[in-house]
Amino acid sequence: MSSRLDRALTIVLTTTAVCLTAVVVWRELAPRPTGRDTSAPRQVAWWEQARAVGLEIGDSTAALKIVEFVDLECPACRQYHESEFARFVAENADRAYSHVVVHLPLRGHRFAVAAAVAAECAAEQGVLRAFVDVALMRQREFGIASWSELGSDAGVPDLPGFDACLSEPRVRERVDAARNQALAWGINATPTFVVNGFLLGVPPSASRLSRWLGESKRGRLSLAEGTE
Repeated sequence: MSSRLDRALTIVLTTTAVCLTAVVVWRELAPRPTGRDTSAPRQVAWWEQARAVGLEIGDSTAALKIVEFVDLECPACRQYHESEFARFVAENADRAYSHVVVHLPLRGHRFAVAAAVAAECAAEQGVLRAFVDVALMRQREFGIASWSELGSDAGVPDLPGFDACLSEPRVRERVDAARNQALAWGINATPTFVVNGFLLGVPPSASRLSRWLGESKRGRLSLAEGTE
C-alpha cells in the first residue's frame, strides 16, 4: 500500500513540475502581440528624459522619435526585431527617424547586463545598430561566443579598444542608470515603446510605424487614437 502511495505521489509531483516548467517557458518565449494595442497609447511626461539616458540611432532632428526599452537577452525582443522592426527598417531605409535604445536588462537574464555594456561600447565606435542586430540574432550564444567575437561580426573598428571598454566602470554605470530610470517610470517589460511621447500598450507593427512616420512628415500624428 505504501509503495502504491509513493508511486502515486511521485507521479503527481512530476506532473506538477512539468506543468510549472511549461508555464515558465511559455511566459518567457511567448511573443508579445505586435498588432492592435490592447490599451490606448498614453502620453508620458518623462519621455525626453528617456531619450537622454538612451543611445540614439538615426537622425536626432527627425519628426518621428521611437524610444525602445530593450533587453538584448529577451526572446521577445529578438522576435520583434527580426520581424516587425526589421520590416520597418527595410521599408524606410531612405526616410529619417530617430530610434533611441534604452537598456533595461531584466532579472533572470544572466548575460543581459553584459550585453548592454557591450552595446554601449559598440555605440562609442559608431556601430550600435549593427551590434544590436548581431546580439539579438545570436543571443542564444551569450556565454559561449565572446563579446569581442560579436563585436567583430558587428563591424567594431577597434577591437582592443572595445575589449578595454567592456571593463570600464563608467559604462556599467550608464547601463545601471538607464535601468533604474526605466524601473522608476514603471517600465518592467521588454520590448516597450514610447513614440513621440506616447507610451504604447504593445510593440507597434511595422505598418503602424510606417504610417506614423508618414504622418510625422506632414505634421500630424494619430498616436492618441490608438488605431491601426
